[in-house]
Amino acid sequence: LFPKRITRVKGTPESAVKRTLLELSFLEGEPLEDELIIETARHQYTPKYTELVKDFYLKM
Repeated sequence: LFPKRITRVKGTPESAVKRTLLELSFLEGEPLEDELIIETARHQYTPKYTELVKDFYLKM
């Protein structure tokens, strides 16, 4: 298996990477690398994070 996408997850823009998510493929190629930041301030979620989890939370 080869990495297709690598996403590094950070709590805030200034914090260290908390998780690394991998999407794998049977085909070899250059992986797409991106970053997901959860909050800009306490309980102030980024639009990208909100879009990702909106189907799982009632008040998001």
